[in-house]
Amino acid sequence: MTLREITKDGIHYWIGIPQFPVNLYVDYFMICHGVPEFDQEYIFPNNEAEIFFNLADRNFAFGKDENLVQTFTSTIVSGLRSERLTITPGGIFSLAGVRFNIFGFYQLFKIPANEFTDRNFDASDVWNREMLSMHEQLVNASDTKQRMDLLERWIKSAIDKRDVRDALFWKKITPKLSYTSLPLQDYLSSAMGYSHKHIIQLFKEKCGLAPKMIQRVFRFNSVLIRAVEQSCVNWTSLSHEAGYTDQSHFIRDFKQFTGFTPLTLRKQRPKDWMLLKESR
Repeated sequence: MTLREITKDGIHYWIGIPQFPVNLYVDYFMICHGVPEFDQEYIFPNNEAEIFFNLADRNFAFGKDENLVQTFTSTIVSGLRSERLTITPGGIFSLAGVRFNIFGFYQLFKIPANEFTDRNFDASDVWNREMLSMHEQLVNASDTKQRMDLLERWIKSAIDKRDVRDALFWKKITPKLSYTSLPLQDYLSSAMGYSHKHIIQLFKEKCGLAPKMIQRVFRFNSVLIRAVEQSCVNWTSLSHEAGYTDQSHFIRDFKQFTGFTPLTLRKQRPKDWMLLKESR
């Protein structure tokens, strides 16, 4: 596993990039700890499901409807999103987490992904005793390396129960979803040998979103990744390079996925935006 580190707004982040076969399912492992110098953190749609283990004070998570607040005291499962997730931290912000790739969550656990789309669940409702045990081990671990090892061993034990050939197939499909110039429906029908209707059903079961929405999220995130690397961002140029037909099209997606305008987001620079770059 390759380990990377970043410090932002009072929080230190450790990002673990897995190797084969774990990388067929997991984008990265993440440990963070510190006293937050921010009131809210935002997680934008990224085509990845996540499991977070809370190791310190309670946090609060809410989506687009900010009246529906979930208290995050132990472990939370968050599915693929078409809207942002907002987290309000406690006094000590300490988490351990797994960010799965687009099909990885379903491939490991065989839980229909559309049950989690744009929603958060207490993980004990899904795995019961197994999640409680993992949470306890992470809380009692002596250091970051031990926590990373615990997360990796947990995923490897789940992989041992699976045939990786199906995961390899879906891993090959994933890059094509980000090609905005590709006639997506024609490609998927050819590659998979199914009707368009059946492909949509498969995607919703295996990742939670339809192919067109997945492509939109990939395109949006390609702009964010490029923007992170630039001190002076030309949003018009970046959106054009990503395949947006015009500026208004880009702004509509930006507001839907983040709730911000590009200028406002640039001032906020959410930590999850930074982690997006570090995990690539």
